[in-house]
Amino acid sequence: ALGFETRSCWVGESSEPELTGLERHGRWIGEDFNTIESVCVEAVAPKWKAPSSQGDSEKIGFLFLLSENNGPTEIWREFLAESKGAHAVITHAKYPERMQNSFWRQSLMERWMPARTGDISLVCVILSLIEQALRDPFIRKMVILPESCVPIQPFPAVLRTLCADSRSWIRWSDVP
Repeated sequence: ALGFETRSCWVGESSEPELTGLERHGRWIGEDFNTIESVCVEAVAPKWKAPSSQGDSEKIGFLFLLSENNGPTEIWREFLAESKGAHAVITHAKYPERMQNSFWRQSLMERWMPARTGDISLVCVILSLIEQALRDPFIRKMVILPESCVPIQPFPAVLRTLCADSRSWIRWSDVP
């Protein structure tokens, strides 16, 4: 789906070196049970293609979740100006009808849906943002951002760091 090649395989049998050995919960539940219950479905993005024209280039997708306010617009505008077009902004606004700033308004997601704090609806919104970003063949990495985030590094440094390898990163903390 969405240009990804999908296939089933057993744990550790991926044909993609980056995916081999990722599932390791057998350490905790026992390898016998792990082998029985774990058939993997892997989704591999198509290999990166060289840009086909002057305007086509790798992009970072910045997926924003805005609630009450419009976020720090000028900070993001200055940061993205350094990108020379190597970015895409897709925004979910809790109240799109209140969105006054053209920076955020022009990036509103195609298919709006309601979202409530602390609710499964936020997961649906994030998945919808990701789905929309995946339709752009030049978005190489995506960053999910709440309205309170601001960049602390210049765009070229962020691009270099994010595109240094093909892995995805999920960072979480159970400390509020």
